Amino acid sequence: MLFFEEIDAIQNQVASCLCSDYIPETLLAAVFRLLEISDLSLPQAIALVTDNPAEALELHDRGKIAVGRRADLLAVEMVNGLPQVMTTWVLGKAVFSAGNL
Repeated sequence: MLFFEEIDAIQNQVASCLCSDYIPETLLAAVFRLLEISDLSLPQAIALVTDNPAEALELHDRGKIAVGRRADLLAVEMVNGLPQVMTTWVLGKAVFSAGNL
C-alpha cells in the first residue's frame, strides 16, 4: 500500500526506490497504482522497483533490460483490474507460466 508521504516523495523525486522485504508481490500492484495517481510513466514506475533498488545495492547485473544483464523478466496481464504475473523468466529461461510451460 502506498501512503501519502511516499507518494509525495515519489512525485517530488526524492524517493528513488520502492522495496518490500515481507510482501514483495505488493510491488507489482504499486507500479500500476502509481500510474493512476502520479505523473510517472510506466518505465519510471517500473524502475522504482527494479533498476533503482538494484543500483542502490550495487547489483549491476540486474534491474533493467540491457545487454549483459540477467534477463529476469515478468509478463504481466491485467485481470479484473489487478496485475497478474503470467510468465516469469530467470536468466532468460522461463521458470513459471500461468498456463503450461
